[in-house]
Amino acid sequence: MSNTAQILPDDPARLKALILALQTENAKISATLRAHDQLIQALRLRIARLKKQVFGQSPEARLP
Repeated sequence: MSNTAQILPDDPARLKALILALQTENAKISATLRAHDQLIQALRLRIARLKKQVFGQSPEARLP
C-alpha cells in the first residue's frame, strides 16, 4: 500500500468531501490555465502585429 493510501480517511463522507475539494481545486486550476492560454494567444497576436508594424510584411507573405 502506498503512503498516500495510508493517510486517506476510511469514512466515506470524509472521502467524498476530499474528492469534492480536489475537484473544486482542479476546476480552479483548469480555469486559470485556460485564462493563461488565452492571454498567451493574445500576446502572440500582438507580437505578430508589432513585428509587422516595425519590420513590414515578410518576404514569404509577398509571394503570389
